[in-house]
Amino acid sequence: MHNDERLKRLAALTNDPKSAFTIRFFIVLTILFVILGGVLLFYSLGVQQVTLRYDNLSNCVGVKTCSLTINLENDISGPVFVYIRIDNFFQNHIEYLKSKDPSQAYGGSLSSADRCDPVRFNRDTGRSVSWNGSQLDPGAIANPCGYMAKSLFNDEFRIFDPSGHFVSVSTNGIAWPVDREKSRLAPDSNVSQWIKTTDERYLNWIRPSPGNVITKLWGRIERDLPAGKYTISIDLNYDVKVFGGKKSLILATRNAFGGSNFVLAGLYLGVAILLLGFVIYLKVRDSKSEADDD
Repeated sequence: MHNDERLKRLAALTNDPKSAFTIRFFIVLTILFVILGGVLLFYSLGVQQVTLRYDNLSNCVGVKTCSLTINLENDISGPVFVYIRIDNFFQNHIEYLKSKDPSQAYGGSLSSADRCDPVRFNRDTGRSVSWNGSQLDPGAIANPCGYMAKSLFNDEFRIFDPSGHFVSVSTNGIAWPVDREKSRLAPDSNVSQWIKTTDERYLNWIRPSPGNVITKLWGRIERDLPAGKYTISIDLNYDVKVFGGKKSLILATRNAFGGSNFVLAGLYLGVAILLLGFVIYLKVRDSKSEADDD
């Protein structure tokens, strides 16, 4: 009898999952994830976004230029960020990532471009002139070389507001600060570089995306966009049919956490629900154990 009482006391002192501390810990985690998910959801709901896929539109198929209209039902406060989205493009493929030379973005030059295969020389880029119009030597090493540079998105957009006025889209400040600070032109860039390696759209492009859907910041509009119908003229230079892709234009605002992120908000709230379920399970199990002890 004495030994039974002693064993019960030892069991009560044991730090197992039935302890009040464990339950309190998971309750705190649940509250934390609910707060994080709720805040992200609140801010995401405040983001205004318009997405327009245009590669499959009838007036944008088999032509070099096309025009389309988008209707903004509500005013959008500036700045408004312009993104391009490409589906089914794997920038994280190992062969794609290897086909470049990072030093060229920082003003360096190469004596050999073997690592840039299959785009090693100017003739491989499909370009005969430099970024400022000077003639390129077809047999010279491409600057920048590599397939990552050659695959640079090059559709062009011109946006006109409901009154027909041109909407200026700036590229200043759209690249990561660290990329802007490190980027340099080659000393003879006027005659050697077919892409201006300090161009911020190029800097955004060569920062690879992890999945098969890539979204790149193309520019920013520093003014408000009143509600109404906007006309967008597009120069169609980028072919996505060769890899079964899709291309879209996105106009969006930002919040304190960047753009809308419903996926992350849902993930936090989903984890909170799982934690709450675990807390309930522990409480029920402890109640049954206490009833059995009685």
